[in-house]
Amino acid sequence: MWKPDRHRFQALPVLFLRAREAAVQNVRPVFRKYGLTEQRWRVLRAIYDTDTLSASELAEEVFLSMTSISRITKQLGADELIARSSDRSDRRSIRFSITRKGRDLCSVVGPALEQRHRDTLRELDNIDIDEVEKTLNALIRELGGLAIPGS
Repeated sequence: MWKPDRHRFQALPVLFLRAREAAVQNVRPVFRKYGLTEQRWRVLRAIYDTDTLSASELAEEVFLSMTSISRITKQLGADELIARSSDRSDRRSIRFSITRKGRDLCSVVGPALEQRHRDTLRELDNIDIDEVEKTLNALIRELGGLAIPGS
């Protein structure tokens, strides 16, 4: 009979999921204040950082399925935070760009999130966040994980 080396909550993939959820939970109040979800913010921020993105580029940038991208971009479009247009070179492809309203929202939410992160890191003075980032990026590379788009 198999006897696990670690408790199921200490397995590496589960630890990553728990850390991700804790990190998102930490900033959820900011998202809630501005009527966003973490996924909607990821999509909006990706479009904010570029001129335009196609749906497939967006899915790759934010690590979401095309189904989720379709749903989220419809919501963001209905809220007039992004605009959609046909790709000039491929009429079947849709491109997304940020609207003025979307830029204005990002200009408020972005600094609020950065402040929340600074406040959190101040409380975590016994953790070297640069070392954590370096270790996680090394692990992702070693596991052949998803590369950061544009890097």
